[in-house]
Amino acid sequence: MANKAFILQRICIYAGTTIDPDADAEVRQILLDKFNLPLPQRRSLEESLMAVATPRPEIIDLIIQYRALTASKNKTSLINAQRRT
Repeated sequence: MANKAFILQRICIYAGTTIDPDADAEVRQILLDKFNLPLPQRRSLEESLMAVATPRPEIIDLIIQYRALTASKNKTSLINAQRRT
């Protein structure tokens, strides 16, 4: 599995600008502005990204990977915090 910094670097290269893949509004705007790709409305951004028909632009797969790494890191931090209490 690629590391988070490398994935972020690739996302920014595709986007042509610095982007925070964890910021839903920013992701939606970049995909619309740079790739003319409106996302379908779903309950979460992750569901919207997954609903894009294949073959989908590689940036979407990179954003999904990045957000999954963030989610797993947050879950690990929460578990460790609960253990300390």
